[in-house]
Amino acid sequence: MRGTDWKLVGRKAIARNLSDIAAMGGFPVACIACAQFRPDMSMHHVSNLLDGLVSMSDAHRCPLVGGDTSIHASSQTPFSISVAVVGRAGPSERIVTRSGARVGDGLFVTGTLGGSFGDGFGRHLHFEPRLAAAHDLIDSLGERLTAMMDVSDGLGVDGGRLANASRVHIEIESSAIPCSAGCTIAQAIRDGEDYELLFTARGDVPTFAAGVPVTRIGSVARAGDDCGTIRMHQDGVWIDIVAEGWDHHSS
Repeated sequence: MRGTDWKLVGRKAIARNLSDIAAMGGFPVACIACAQFRPDMSMHHVSNLLDGLVSMSDAHRCPLVGGDTSIHASSQTPFSISVAVVGRAGPSERIVTRSGARVGDGLFVTGTLGGSFGDGFGRHLHFEPRLAAAHDLIDSLGERLTAMMDVSDGLGVDGGRLANASRVHIEIESSAIPCSAGCTIAQAIRDGEDYELLFTARGDVPTFAAGVPVTRIGSVARAGDDCGTIRMHQDGVWIDIVAEGWDHHSS
């Protein structure tokens, strides 16, 4: 967003990639960053960006070990940055994918959803990747943790992706969704940029993971080739929400 502190830009560039590592229950090892600057950007901007990159990567023991920079010929070309994080499995040697959900599993989410852009604080810039929560879930649930991903594009779209990867049909109860303060159910399922963990599990699940609240919001209803769908029960009606959220292919 225009006017965003460059240090926060750098921070988020690392944090959103660390969230992908958390979504698999992995541990970050190192990262690289490639940036293309406009010719009118000052060294102050560049220094703040680097501060954000390094402070976030160092905080999670994921050192910035290299990358590349270049300068656009035209100041009309937008600034861009790409980050890649290398990760590893933990002591259990287990990596959790989004394709393991099974009929009868519960569907859970960490934290709260919705309003990450419009909360007055810019939560999408300040969020903490749920690495510790993911590791806690793996330790406490073991093989009962069946599938996991992070919510970056909205509960509807991302829930649909989990359902599609697992070839299952997911059902959600709207009243169970933990909405962020001041947010509606509609915002919670479509806003995105929450970077919370969405996961399926069998049996009892702790109500906190590394101090972060965990809420059951639904279940895996059935499996089969006609699945890969997600719907929400609200006011006595079932609503298909698989398209609710950010779709990179149509934007």
